Amino acid sequence: MTEHSIVRAGQVYPVVVEPLRSGIAGLIDLAGDETACDPELLALGAPHLKWLLGDRPGLHDGRIVCWSHTGKDRIVASPGSYFDLLATCDAIRAEHQRGGDSAPLRDRAHASALRGRAGGRHRRVRAAHGPGGRRAAVRDGPPEPGARHRSRPVARRPSGMLERDPDGRHLETTVSRELAEELGVTIAPDEVARRGEVLGVIHDLLRLKPDVAVRLDLTAREALGLTAGDGEFVELGQFDITAQGFDDFWAARPPSTITAPAAGAVALLEQVAGLRRPAGG
Repeated sequence: MTEHSIVRAGQVYPVVVEPLRSGIAGLIDLAGDETACDPELLALGAPHLKWLLGDRPGLHDGRIVCWSHTGKDRIVASPGSYFDLLATCDAIRAEHQRGGDSAPLRDRAHASALRGRAGGRHRRVRAAHGPGGRRAAVRDGPPEPGARHRSRPVARRPSGMLERDPDGRHLETTVSRELAEELGVTIAPDEVARRGEVLGVIHDLLRLKPDVAVRLDLTAREALGLTAGDGEFVELGQFDITAQGFDDFWAARPPSTITAPAAGAVALLEQVAGLRRPAGG
């Protein structure tokens, strides 16, 4: 697989994308029963996790799926926890935002990347998905916790933690749940598996974690029911899947106003639509 930096309208977005055209069913190969997160990295991130838990005492440590590496036609992963994510990915981003020359968390993550990938091993996987067809939807709202530019709108796509499913349908169950929660669209996991298409893996360079981008074209009836979902976001926006539509999207959303995974998801869709070379600027 070849990774491509995202440069649009002369601006660099902190993300690379790994195209992976695939169906959803059977994409995630969950290996082993024990989490394999690097213990030294977890220890370095423990102070950040403690701070987060003190600031948000209601956080729940759920069981999630953590990316290990991308194989020829599937993603190899292992079990993990939400608190592992906070102590690794979120802690690495917080370290970056503090600035300075010292970056022990990021250095450790790079050192533990046995396959040479910048993101390292055993980060949590998010499922990023959105309606396709003539128009694509993004949602504008506050940035993820700890992000910069708190006063500015940040474009995100409907997404959620990739949680473990007892029947092995990790990706399709997550997409089904998040569509209902964030866009008000009800599509059963089996239907998601039938209609969805994996576009690729997005690597967030700020948090050193991956997202899986899924395209799911809505029917006209489903599109009529689109809402802002659970109220987490300010508004639901759409843009045309045309060359002009993508140009307008990037022009209106410089890197400071869009999350890295959202930029990656739109860039992958742009490539699939044949409107942009993989490394085009």
